[in-house]
Amino acid sequence: MTWVEGNLIRSDARARRYVAAALACTAAIIAVEALLVHPGHLLAAQIADALLVLALVNAGPGRDAQLLSARAAAALAALRGLALVPLMRVVVLGLPMRDWSEPIAVLAVALPIGLVALRLAPVVRLCTRRLFSVRPTLADLYAVCAGAMLGPIAYRAGAPTLWPDGAADDRIALGIAAAIVAACVEELVFRGLIQGTLQRAAGRVGMLAAGAIFASTYLDAGSTALVLTFALAGVAFGHAVARTGALTGALAGHVLLVVGAGAVSPALFDEYQLAGLGEPQTTIALSIAIAIAVVIACWQPLDRASGQDRASERDIDSDLTTASAAAAAEAPKHAGQGRIGPRKPTAPTVPAAALTELTAAPAPNAASPEAQAKPAWPPKPAAAPKRPTPPKPAPAAAPKRPTPALTSKSQRRAAYLAAAAQLVAARRTAGTPAGDAKLADALAAHDAAWDALRAGGG
Repeated sequence: MTWVEGNLIRSDARARRYVAAALACTAAIIAVEALLVHPGHLLAAQIADALLVLALVNAGPGRDAQLLSARAAAALAALRGLALVPLMRVVVLGLPMRDWSEPIAVLAVALPIGLVALRLAPVVRLCTRRLFSVRPTLADLYAVCAGAMLGPIAYRAGAPTLWPDGAADDRIALGIAAAIVAACVEELVFRGLIQGTLQRAAGRVGMLAAGAIFASTYLDAGSTALVLTFALAGVAFGHAVARTGALTGALAGHVLLVVGAGAVSPALFDEYQLAGLGEPQTTIALSIAIAIAVVIACWQPLDRASGQDRASERDIDSDLTTASAAAAAEAPKHAGQGRIGPRKPTAPTVPAAALTELTAAPAPNAASPEAQAKPAWPPKPAAAPKRPTPPKPAPAAAPKRPTPALTSKSQRRAAYLAAAAQLVAARRTAGTPAGDAKLADALAAHDAAWDALRAGGG
């Protein structure tokens, strides 16, 4: 086993460790919400959340950051995104929430967390323009319909209203604004940062883990039906984001859910008119709906830009980063044994038949055969014969240096590593016409080197 192969194996093992750590931290956050927040041990829950924030923020690869594979980098980004969930509890601990009204308290927590999430998105390699792009699809329509239908169910399950009875107009407007801002921030954190990074690292497992964290934050509501309602909403919204890669459908569905549960349903329905099913029947029905939604979400393919189900492109980021670091060490050993990389484009060859036809065709300005046969008058004197010029000896052509074939296994491996390094460099400069052309040449050279390596048993 060479040094490069051993480093690739170690990189894959490191990626699995980071993915396992991200899933373990997800379970720890859910355990804190279930074992400490739900029973009412708020001080212990806040201390545990502070320790989680400290551990997640300081999680990093150290000096091996440049040798991380794509999956390991996604898992490390997921660890940083998960830190926002316990950070919410820590922010609540540091603010005088008892002296403020509920909408002001919601805005005081949601706005700082939202700003942090927006600044953290480029750090974890999430494109905010893509997250907030408006591209309506069928999955977005399902998310919007799910939010609209789950609003009355959440009100029946015990969701609080957005304003008390007899509130003034400004209090009503402030309550609606606070609910909309909180819904947008929750989608940015749970579906944007957490699901976006966990899904790149663990696929559908990451999507379901993000939905589980979202549902666990409502365990302190005190109603099992309400928790299951938001769990079903989390699966529907997460499925829409996983299918499209954008938050527009999930944002619209979440806003309809909170406004429908806290504003529209209390105004349209009475508590006794809406009571149709009891608590056990509602819980069973919601559990069956969640199971069906999970099956549908796991059955359909994920978004190619954010998930691991990529059908049209080859995911080579997991080993190219490590291979490019090794190419600089091994490629110079075979620098004089042949050219490594894409060949220069040669001039197009003209077929022999076309060349014969072109040479036999008359010039555009040549005279017709009748004009050539007619003698000129008066006849021109014959030109004096020119003195023949002795031919000059042709310069000796410089002997071409023969290009040795890459016959040995080490030479083919060095050629592949150099092509991999060129491909990594070309992918960083893509986006311009020159960069795209360079990327196409690098991809062709990488495929040719890979085929040669596999054909030779490398």
